[in-house]
Amino acid sequence: MPGVLVLKALGQSAALLAFASFDEVPDETKFYYFGAIDGGAVRVTRRCPASG
Repeated sequence: MPGVLVLKALGQSAALLAFASFDEVPDETKFYYFGAIDGGAVRVTRRCPASG
């Protein structure tokens, strides 16, 4: 799984955990945001184009 998707899944699961621990129901008026991710890095893999 690419690193960006891992970070996105981490954020979504953290929001669900926050709702569960505060005994709240998610709706359109409540939002949770990540403030920062320390030490997070996403590597870019570059591939050479196939020669014709």
